[in-house]
Amino acid sequence: MTTFSRVRRAGSALLVCLSVLALTSCSGGSPGAVKGKITVNGKPLTRGLITFLPQSGKNDPINAAIIDGEFDTLMTVPPGVSKIYIIPSSSKPEEATGGGNDLVPKPKSAAKDPNAVPTKYQNADTSGLTVTVKSGETVTFDKDLTP
Repeated sequence: MTTFSRVRRAGSALLVCLSVLALTSCSGGSPGAVKGKITVNGKPLTRGLITFLPQSGKNDPINAAIIDGEFDTLMTVPPGVSKIYIIPSSSKPEEATGGGNDLVPKPKSAAKDPNAVPTKYQNADTSGLTVTVKSGETVTFDKDLTP
């Protein structure tokens, strides 16, 4: 092997190493986790989805299921500030309790669901919710959603 071939091979290896280093350092560090409790008027949100929108770097949304008010993203949220919004689950169909039939269904009650997520929290631009995640750490985010 000639000296030129060795230099070229070493240069190629160095270029690959620098490329890998640049790509890993651009991510801003290892992801962190966010866990917590979401309540509506003091009561746990039965079911829903909490979404984190990272404001820097790769902006892919991170979702976590809310079950009985609790959620955990595990270690999937990139470090930095993320906007948050919350999507309530679809309501369960009402159980048949009588008062109607196949042709004329029972009228639905006009009572408002006390566990309904207020509309402003269902959009990242209007929710006012943010969290700052640090590399490799778990952040607790508890929020009571009120109108």
